[in-house]
Amino acid sequence: DLPLRLVARYDLALADGTTAWVVGKWYALDRGAAVASELEYLAGIGLAVAPLLGYWPAVRLLLMAWVPGRRLTELLAERADTAIAVARAAGRWAARLHSSDMPTPRSCGPAKQRASLAKWRDTSAEVADLADRVARALVGHEDPGRPVHYDHHHEQVIESHGSALVLDLDEAGRGDPAFDVAHFLAHLELLGLQHHGDPAACHDAAAQYRAGYAETATWPGDDGVLAAFAWCKLAQRLNHWNAPARDIDYALAAGRRALSSA
Repeated sequence: DLPLRLVARYDLALADGTTAWVVGKWYALDRGAAVASELEYLAGIGLAVAPLLGYWPAVRLLLMAWVPGRRLTELLAERADTAIAVARAAGRWAARLHSSDMPTPRSCGPAKQRASLAKWRDTSAEVADLADRVARALVGHEDPGRPVHYDHHHEQVIESHGSALVLDLDEAGRGDPAFDVAHFLAHLELLGLQHHGDPAACHDAAAQYRAGYAETATWPGDDGVLAAFAWCKLAQRLNHWNAPARDIDYALAAGRRALSSA
């Protein structure tokens, strides 16, 4: 089976002696046309995204300029001085996305989430138990239908000119901004555990992310059900990547805690 996406970077030697770095992304389905439209819209309202070079529909190829810079992941792992400012800028970026009118055909609401949970049941008995509980909690859950990134986390954030540039709109659509922020915060918590042995190690970055969001738009709220979904997604991925049992157990426990607070 072919993957849903293939990505390659090209280093092009130009006639003037310089080098242009280009990213090509091929899609098994025609998702690239929507991503191109989303990139064009977000750049048009001043949000930092990978510069769009074009979309070739005949072969479903999206072309973007390569974005140099360091990921928020590495900045936080190394406790770099710029990490906190970039986390705050990521919060502002998310708030502007959620407040925008980005055109997108994809639905990322409770129906999609429950379908994902049904697939994750095969991961392990522990993931299946949490997935079943979250799926039941999502029945009748409100869907505000706002623009969302839907895969929003520190690895998608690049430090660019002292601010944040956000990558990878492949999963973007319309759903609940509360999921995006819960997903981002869950990844920060796990990063603290993985790199520093302490889930609270990225607490300052999480607080600044919240502050950056709140100075730009109203915080969407801390939704326990959507946080539990974010942790279940993380647990499923950690299991797939053969991550240490400690990390998987932590994600599952965090998901159960989030659900009990809902």
